[in-house]
Amino acid sequence: MSGASPGGAAGAILAGPAADRFGRKTLLIADAGIYATGVIIPAATPDAAVRLFARTMLGSGRSPSAS
Repeated sequence: MSGASPGGAAGAILAGPAADRFGRKTLLIADAGIYATGVIIPAATPDAAVRLFARTMLGSGRSPSAS
C-alpha cells in the first residue's frame, strides 16, 4: 500500500504551477479537501484497489501543503 509516494510526487510536481495560477490559499483549501477525501475513503471500503487509489489521493493532497 505505497500509493502515497507516487501521489506525493505528482502533487509536488503540480503544486508550483497550480499555486502560480490559482494562488496558495486556494491551493491549500483544495489540498485539504483532497486529503480529507483520501482519509475517509479507505475507512469506508473493504476493497484493496480503492484503498490504493485513496492512498494516492492522500499523497497528492499532502505534498503541496508540505512544500
